[in-house]
Amino acid sequence: MGVWDDMVAARAVAYDGMQVWDSAGEGYIRFDAAQVGASQLGHIVENRVLQSTLYRKLQALQGW
Repeated sequence: MGVWDDMVAARAVAYDGMQVWDSAGEGYIRFDAAQVGASQLGHIVENRVLQSTLYRKLQALQGW
């Protein structure tokens, strides 16, 4: 839809590692982009940034 640049400009942050743990115990798992030969695992984009960016694009496409 051509909105990624707008999301990055508003607030999208790349991440290359993540650790998730069980709050009731000591178990955890780690993810690292280097383990899969990537520079990033993904991006964090606030829901309101995602929604507003997509809504503006939809308005533009429909000529509102």
